[in-house]
Amino acid sequence: MALHRDGDLCWRCGQPMYKWQKLNRDHVIDRALGGAQGPAVLAHEHCNKSAGARLGNKLQPRPRFATGRDTICSTCGRPYSRAPRRCEICGAHYHPNHDRQRSCSRACGLEVKRRNQRARGWVPPAQRPKPVPKPRRAGPVASGEREPKNGWPSTAIAYYTCRYCGKTGITWAKARQPREVCADRACQLLRLQASNWRTRKGMELPAGLIAAVAARSSRQW
Repeated sequence: MALHRDGDLCWRCGQPMYKWQKLNRDHVIDRALGGAQGPAVLAHEHCNKSAGARLGNKLQPRPRFATGRDTICSTCGRPYSRAPRRCEICGAHYHPNHDRQRSCSRACGLEVKRRNQRARGWVPPAQRPKPVPKPRRAGPVASGEREPKNGWPSTAIAYYTCRYCGKTGITWAKARQPREVCADRACQLLRLQASNWRTRKGMELPAGLIAAVAARSSRQW
């Protein structure tokens, strides 16, 4: 770099080199592979890297083809490296890119894949048998009301009698605890009061209070 003078030519590209450019020493390459004649030669960094990349690509191992890269196909007139084949779907002439290629295009390759799947027992969704529809449950139909398409909803229900007012109600049969008190406010207050008496005093509600609530609920009912 100290002996370099602005305007000296790059021995690789033949263009002048200046100190404000990126310059570095050339790769240590044998003369038989195209290296420099002298022990130390300056070159452009771009030229230096390009020469090293080209040499590395040439030295990489390449697969050996039986036909060679410069063989021209007499049918399609294109150079090829593997022998031509006929597509198994459309019968077109093509040159495979690998040994397992059996079709000329992606569409034909998809057909080959589907054919192999059918041979293994696969059935397309459009050709699969439809499931047998479930029979609808026969239920009461109100006047002017049509049965739903999926049938009437079925829910397990159970009947209960309120402990205080004696009215009959409907509840869910699969509940953890069976229902014994209706949703009326008076019955619910009695239920809370009975729970407090039983928890705190260990006593039951007086029968007169229960009878009064039952009479009031019967009048409202």
